[in-house]
Amino acid sequence: MGRKCAQDLANFQGRTSFAESIVLVHCKVSKRMTRQFGVILSQDAILTANTAMASECYATYSDTIDGGIVEGLMEASYNSSSPFKHLWKLPQLKIILTKQPLKIASERIPVLPKEPYKENDTCVVVSLDRSATNHTFKIVEKQVNFIKWNECERILSSLHQNVLCLQAPKIFCNMNHHKEYIEGSPLLCNGILTGIVGEIIINDITYPTQCAKIYEARQWIKSNMELISRDNAFERNIVAVGYLVENKSIITSLGILLAKNRILTSNVPDLSRKRKNYSLKSGELISDGFIEYNKNKQINWKKMKSFKNILSPNVSELQMTIIKLKSNIDYGSRPIKKIPMARRKPTKNATCTLISTYPYWIKLEIDVLNRIDCLEELYEFDHNYMCIRPKYGGKLYENLYTGTPVICDGALIGLIVQIDYSWENKPIPMVPVYKYKQWIRKTMEELGANAKPEITVQGRGKDEIQGLSSFTMPQLSLVKIFTGVSTISSILTPPGPITTQLLVPANDFLGSDTISDRSVVNSISEFNFTRPICISDESPTIF
Repeated sequence: MGRKCAQDLANFQGRTSFAESIVLVHCKVSKRMTRQFGVILSQDAILTANTAMASECYATYSDTIDGGIVEGLMEASYNSSSPFKHLWKLPQLKIILTKQPLKIASERIPVLPKEPYKENDTCVVVSLDRSATNHTFKIVEKQVNFIKWNECERILSSLHQNVLCLQAPKIFCNMNHHKEYIEGSPLLCNGILTGIVGEIIINDITYPTQCAKIYEARQWIKSNMELISRDNAFERNIVAVGYLVENKSIITSLGILLAKNRILTSNVPDLSRKRKNYSLKSGELISDGFIEYNKNKQINWKKMKSFKNILSPNVSELQMTIIKLKSNIDYGSRPIKKIPMARRKPTKNATCTLISTYPYWIKLEIDVLNRIDCLEELYEFDHNYMCIRPKYGGKLYENLYTGTPVICDGALIGLIVQIDYSWENKPIPMVPVYKYKQWIRKTMEELGANAKPEITVQGRGKDEIQGLSSFTMPQLSLVKIFTGVSTISSILTPPGPITTQLLVPANDFLGSDTISDRSVVNSISEFNFTRPICISDESPTIF
């Protein structure tokens, strides 16, 4: 007599308290869009299955949170360098860090396991209710049984030991677990996040569904989650740079505050040139340039100076620009803590972070590659470029805004540049601005006699010499120092007795800790790194 099969879905699935932690993950793989489930790990991270390397991903919320798209910033894949021939036999895990914070209450986020899965644990798979109608998404938890690993490995030979094998309980003998346990769905045991359902390779109910164990990957998960932060350190030092185009404000790059009216960025056009028009690639004419700070405040600019007059950003020329604002940035009574300029390249163990303020505030920890590794992968680039990439083999989904600063151990190292190039999985180029302090000083001076440069060099104390040196020799700079806040030709010291001449190390300069109108040094010059610009005297410049 044949075994009776339960048909009632109410016995197989039911309501879950973890519905708010589930998102739909949409990824572009090659030229097609895929869709799978993911589970929210924090306000900045989603864990899902790793089916293939994607060029972009975004998430949409499930049934219990109102709409909206959450864009992915980067992804990292577990076992990305594994020698396994068939990747579907590996634990399939992908973590996605998001551009904007995810909307979820912390108590709704499933916790990571503190101990391995046990056979007597009570487990469910949280996934889609396939019986829902009218194209609505309803998240439920479903019963699940485990197949012993030895038996599963016999069916799926050479299976990785950190893969669990799932099937629907045998009482539901007509249930296709491959359709019920959707890729990316979380396995919860005793309310703890225990696994992630992997890609369905063989749609046959005699074959189990693979599920990656979480406990064995928890340190990898935690390390990637810790790469992103949104604390407000340096928030008042970074601005967005853009243009007014037909009464619209368009952000094109980021910049870093050098002084109250000086911005260091990548590539912008010289809007002060008379009888010269600039336009976007769309043909819209630029009427003015502006910077945006403090979320919604704007200041216009026209005057600037670039490191090189580049017709179009390219791999063979560095991009740097200093912009002179029409008025001072004003944060009211709040002081602006300056970011010091690094004295040298970062050490091997330095903590380096790229910081973006637009459209969302993001701080992402990255690796700065050594020069040999950088030039090996970006061999066509100018040898002065440095480059970065996400830690732990991660991949950014898109180019960052040009001018995005990179800060190592609290000091400015460089600016990200954006160049039309076949990136694939290559590192991201960066202008090492710390190498060009002399150019920065000179350009600041050229942009106006009233420049009040506010650059500091990392690693110098307040009691040491303040100011900037513009006359350099291989090892020493000759500087004349005057009293008070008088404009000087080389270096500024705190008020004190008249000093004749000093010898100080070249490139060794320091300002005060906050931007202040009392610090006056005219030995700084502004500089500008160019963005993609094509110049023509007969027609508007396109960039």
